[in-house]
Amino acid sequence: AVEYAFGRPADDYVGKTMDQMDYSVELRELLEDAIMEVFRLGTPVNVEFSRFGIAGLQYFECRITPELDMACQLLPGDQTLCFDSVLAVSRDITERKEVETDLLRAHNFYLSILDNFPTMVWRADASGHFDYFNSTWLAFVPAGTTLQNGATIEQVIHPHDIEEYQRSYWQAFTVRTDFKLEYRMLHRSG
Repeated sequence: AVEYAFGRPADDYVGKTMDQMDYSVELRELLEDAIMEVFRLGTPVNVEFSRFGIAGLQYFECRITPELDMACQLLPGDQTLCFDSVLAVSRDITERKEVETDLLRAHNFYLSILDNFPTMVWRADASGHFDYFNSTWLAFVPAGTTLQNGATIEQVIHPHDIEEYQRSYWQAFTVRTDFKLEYRMLHRSG
């Protein structure tokens, strides 16, 4: 993988210290901090970094794991882990990062379309709590109404319509189906 990514033989990297490799100061500091964290916690640590290789910018995930010393003698009741070295294994995650970037771009595009849509649009998360209201919706309700981040819309639904709204919404949400309902909402004008 090293030869493919950087055009250099694996021997230039395998068994070498970071001082012996051509890592940037930033990458060296990232990896050194992660190694110190492994020694402090005694548990594996994952870090991600990018680096230019022969195929352009590439992304890597490095898992740094303590190498347990089986010859270490622990005292009874001692919770200390015995290790004095770590093993670091890196893998190319460029394709995953590109997919994540494409998904984020598509997500932002989707939200920008919905945000400018002339109809009021809202979205609920997997638990049924609202996590998005488009600008048309927010322009309709009274100024200062906080509806984002899991808020309920009951604060803008007419009190006589709330019970029917809640019943219809949660029934449809539970079976993951569409629902139609007419209800009165508080307008910005009061």
